[in-house]
Amino acid sequence: MSIQGAVRVNSIREEYEYLGKQRCACGGGWNRQSQALLFDESQVPHDKITVKCAECGKTADFYFDVSAFFGKPPVFE
Repeated sequence: MSIQGAVRVNSIREEYEYLGKQRCACGGGWNRQSQALLFDESQVPHDKITVKCAECGKTADFYFDVSAFFGKPPVFE
């Protein structure tokens, strides 16, 4: 996945729900390793979450467009 193919989300919770549904090519689940805030060339904010497969150890990066909620007060559900 690249920043150009970022998944648009409305909350951090949606990011984690999305990641929870994804699987590595080996079938293993992903464990979050790190998270960073990035801005694309248009200054749109994105989260980059680096994950590691619980089964085979492969790492991957997932990108999320967080412009819907970045800089706004948090919403507690």
